[in-house]
Amino acid sequence: MKFKFKFACLLSQLILASLALSHSSNLLAYGTGLSSYPLPEHSGALTTEFSTFFSDEKGLGLQARYLRKINQRVAIEGSIGASDSQLSKRFGVAGDIEVSPDVDHYPRFVVRPFIERSTEYGKNYNTIGAYPILSKGYVFFENTGYPFVSLPMSVAFSSGTNQFRMAAAFGITGKLPISGYDNVLLNLEGSINITQSFNGIFLGLSYPL
Repeated sequence: MKFKFKFACLLSQLILASLALSHSSNLLAYGTGLSSYPLPEHSGALTTEFSTFFSDEKGLGLQARYLRKINQRVAIEGSIGASDSQLSKRFGVAGDIEVSPDVDHYPRFVVRPFIERSTEYGKNYNTIGAYPILSKGYVFFENTGYPFVSLPMSVAFSSGTNQFRMAAAFGITGKLPISGYDNVLLNLEGSINITQSFNGIFLGLSYPL
């Protein structure tokens, strides 16, 4: 119980730090997050995620997410964050729709539609897109991890013009493999630019609620 309280307090402080930074830095909400992880029905998870980017614009970031599983196949998520780069200002909402579960030799398939509002290099963008995500559970050191691949695609609209964006993402999500911390979820993800996107690495810690 003490650990749960302390960890929840830590996540709250990090989220407050993100919101405070957002007044002087840039907002961003990137990455697949917990969409690859099969959360129980009617549960939620609060995530603090650290990010670094290696594209034309380099920088470090801290972002916060809250994901809620509405039923067995549908979840919704809101996210916001802060960065020391000039990559973007953004906030958004997303949904996870499980098309097929992780069963036998078949992977879990999720479609993640999203919308967001952003400011990038002085331009305002309204973006719609989707992530097709494949994940599969495997046992690693007596814990189940969920390696995943996804293909984030979107169209960003700005002043009558539009821009198609695509990246390839891969990573793993699972319970933190440390005794006494197995109720904390760990997410590690890499993103590779395909067109008009970015290269980045994400490290997230999530606390189920």
